Amino acid sequence: MRVAPLAVCVLHLIARRVSCFSASVPRRAAFYTDPDLERRGRDALLLPGALEDVLTEGSCKIMPVYKGKSCLVVEEGKASIYTMAVTLARELLEADSSGATATLIHLGAKGGHRYFGLHVPPHMPFPAPPGAQLLELRSAAEMLLDDADSGLLGLARALAAFHGATGFCPACGTATASYKLGSGRRCTAAECGAVQYPRIDPAVMMMVLSTDGSHALLGRKKAWAPGRYSCLAGFTEMSESLEQTVVREVEEEAGVAVDPASVIFVSSQPWPFPRQLMVGFFARALPAEGGALPTLYVDPKELEAAQWFPKGEVAAALSSDGSDGGLHFPGKASLARRLLQDWALGT
Repeated sequence: MRVAPLAVCVLHLIARRVSCFSASVPRRAAFYTDPDLERRGRDALLLPGALEDVLTEGSCKIMPVYKGKSCLVVEEGKASIYTMAVTLARELLEADSSGATATLIHLGAKGGHRYFGLHVPPHMPFPAPPGAQLLELRSAAEMLLDDADSGLLGLARALAAFHGATGFCPACGTATASYKLGSGRRCTAAECGAVQYPRIDPAVMMMVLSTDGSHALLGRKKAWAPGRYSCLAGFTEMSESLEQTVVREVEEEAGVAVDPASVIFVSSQPWPFPRQLMVGFFARALPAEGGALPTLYVDPKELEAAQWFPKGEVAAALSSDGSDGGLHFPGKASLARRLLQDWALGT
């Protein structure tokens, strides 16, 4: 097959852009996702009697979320999903003395089981069931025995947060009710009936490299533990592309100009705290005079500090847990760690 000269030039340009980074595009599943979860099948459960059949046949697993916390079983420092008995879930789905009820949320099917989340309103009493603990998923994620569990746990948490925050119609102010097994919330006013669906807030995370690729620009928040650094990140604004967000955020937070042509997508990851989608990029800083590293001008409202780190130092620090107060990075649940590993270790 003959390739037109223009096409050859384009292919060479793409190859040069990709090869300017030592990282390889990650093939492994992102944290807080589960590729094996089959999300279809909700409509079939809306047929008369279908949901009741699933609830009584013993194949369903119900995962409660209470005040943003997930129910987990922790043994010897390892955590796994806790699923509650259908009988207990039924009690929570019935109105209490205040009229409050829990919300059943269809998540999907996996391994012959149908999974549901259960949003328990914060004003309903819900002590941790026997053998389980109510834990913040953001911190407990590092303890998960099976990383794939993060997908179900993250989905349940994000949808529970949606139901907790969408109790009233934004169009008319009337109370809303769960719609289609938790896939949305519908206004209960007959004259309105507007349906609200879960929304996602896009944010970028960028691995900014020096012009020659020898150093990475990392920053830290004041609230973080001593020695902890991470990639820069920020939310996308209206009428802004993701690539434009990368350029703007780096300039705002660290005073560094990024070459817009160098911004390359690498990977993405859900961040269910409460509803972000983190989109990861590599980018290069524009060269400074004399080949020096660009001077940093840190915005103290955004970061406590920012610094250029050589690749060797980053590679060595990837094995540190930060217990000694030295340089360390976010754990396996963070897209930042994947970007750091892809650049420093090529994994």
